[in-house]
Amino acid sequence: MATNILPVELRSPPKVPDLELEDLLIQSDSALEDEAPEHLQKLTIQLRDAIEPMLLAYRQAIYLSRSIQSLEPHDQWVLSEHISSNYRCAFNRAASSKVLERAFHLFMQNMQIDEEDGHDSPTIH
Repeated sequence: MATNILPVELRSPPKVPDLELEDLLIQSDSALEDEAPEHLQKLTIQLRDAIEPMLLAYRQAIYLSRSIQSLEPHDQWVLSEHISSNYRCAFNRAASSKVLERAFHLFMQNMQIDEEDGHDSPTIH
């Protein structure tokens, strides 16, 4: 299992605040401001379900690139497949609606990964 290869801090995605996700959604479709709050909340959950696997894959890809020399070939392959699976999952979930897809791409365009204490965490600038 790929997660056994990874350090504990790279086994779960960093959390992106709901307000940032809501802002991305509203930037992607300003009509969402006039809709019921429950609708925006539902889209926020769906956007999180797309962004978190992407962030996890991104962080794990960084780890793989930094650690590839110390990993066995089988572990390199397993981890690469795991990363690819997370990316596919993220992009498939984002493609479930146009507004999610636009917000997802907006997140990626504005994403900066800040390193704090050796751990990458996302921020939007």
